[in-house]
Amino acid sequence: MPLQNRLKDVLAERLGEKITAYRFKKLTGLGQATSLNALHNPDWYPDKRTAETICRTFNLQLADFLFYVDDSQTE
Repeated sequence: MPLQNRLKDVLAERLGEKITAYRFKKLTGLGQATSLNALHNPDWYPDKRTAETICRTFNLQLADFLFYVDDSQTE
């Protein structure tokens, strides 16, 4: 998939430590499945409400953690 989620790495860099799905869930108020996907699934991308919550909570822009990778680079 050309769109890749790198939220886990970005948050680790910004916070100076790895973030657990539990802590992510507590900080954002998002559900457990969403928190797990957000941090561990590189093919996951958020819906509008979820994106707004993540961006507001961690002072991010979508381009900070969602990257477009050309299909020819993934083969």
